[in-house]
Amino acid sequence: MTIKRKLFYAERLLFLNGDPSKIPITITFPISIKGNIPEARVRLALDKLQKRHPALRARIEENYIFYEDADFPPIPLQIIDREYENTWKLKKDKFVSERYNFKKGPLFRVLWVKSEKVSEFVFSGLHVIMDWRSCVLLINEFYIFLNQPDQELAPYLPIRSMEELVPDISLTRREKLLGNVWTEILRWKLIFTTWNKKAPPCRYYTLNLALNAETSLALKKAAEKKNVSVGNICCILAARLFKAHFHPHRSKSTIFMPLDIRHFVPAVKKDMFFGFAPMIRPKIRLSDGDDVWEQARAFEREVIHRASTMQKTRSHSIRYSIKRGLLFGEYYHRIIKLLLKRNYVVNEKQDFIFANLGKQTIRLKNPEFEIQRLFTSEICFPWYNPTYFGIIEHFNAILEFAFSSNEDLIRPEELRVIRSEFEQDIKDLIKEEMIKTE
Repeated sequence: MTIKRKLFYAERLLFLNGDPSKIPITITFPISIKGNIPEARVRLALDKLQKRHPALRARIEENYIFYEDADFPPIPLQIIDREYENTWKLKKDKFVSERYNFKKGPLFRVLWVKSEKVSEFVFSGLHVIMDWRSCVLLINEFYIFLNQPDQELAPYLPIRSMEELVPDISLTRREKLLGNVWTEILRWKLIFTTWNKKAPPCRYYTLNLALNAETSLALKKAAEKKNVSVGNICCILAARLFKAHFHPHRSKSTIFMPLDIRHFVPAVKKDMFFGFAPMIRPKIRLSDGDDVWEQARAFEREVIHRASTMQKTRSHSIRYSIKRGLLFGEYYHRIIKLLLKRNYVVNEKQDFIFANLGKQTIRLKNPEFEIQRLFTSEICFPWYNPTYFGIIEHFNAILEFAFSSNEDLIRPEELRVIRSEFEQDIKDLIKEEMIKTE
């Protein structure tokens, strides 16, 4: 059985409208696993994943996404020898940038950097079928299937329409008319603002930072004592650095934060793949003279307020945004190319996306193959140029961060300086709290 539906407006943006000259937005999630893993086990685990999740059996043709049930190509698995500890890093960028066959599928692939003692797996898929939480779900289930090949998890049906996603939303004739009118206004505005503009090239890169166990534990204890989440204190430290380096005279910084749509839309279950997340944009006043803990608390209050507002009030709710943005997307389909062209304009440098993947509890009793390390997910925006700052707390309590950007926005050497200063700021913060305690 084949399930076919029209791509949602947000999905077409993530897919770059299928432009063959560009690589759509991708999400990459590397992990390291101990043990001499048989190839048959890996292929069986990927096969079980593909049978469970419709997104891994998806293909895209024209403006439609097709979920196939049978006779679908298996998930591509590329196997190379693990010659060095960082072999996967050297091979990752080329692997991620390889073209997908959209019409044939799958829109997901795996790189296995193999040795008898340790292997790295680089999972990479198009953002149109999976978000950050989908990556975490995938890693958990892959690990289960790898160690327990007889384990079965129930498959499910994909979201088949916008009405299924938000069943109690409908458009009135007046809203349809307004949608059409505003789309035409936006189309002409975009024609004038994008006229004769050339898109900058995409040269995306990622720098990782993993704190050691001692520093991670000390930071978590300090944050708990100050009643602030680790993610938010780290976000403020990073935002202060970006502001100091690029816009020292700006009073406020805007931080883009994706929210897990599973908390707001009941149709998307916790164990389902889904492609996109709603964004909130907290603005925070940052100053070197202000207490960083108080700034983090203020930011936390702002995040909670905005998330709560989006959930409860009609005019700003996620559900209402879906109604306006995605159902009206039927009208927006005609101007997607202009929207994409407009989005090539480089953003201001201190604005960045902050993604907190939270604590990952990937544990099995007496596993045959043991996860050695998770790496923070990476995301490549070839149509948009924010800086991405991600954080993940490993099952072994180590905190890891990802700093990603476009070379045309921030040069790698600049981001290395920020990464180094960020690590030092964390150590200084911990030292200061220890002195106060004494």
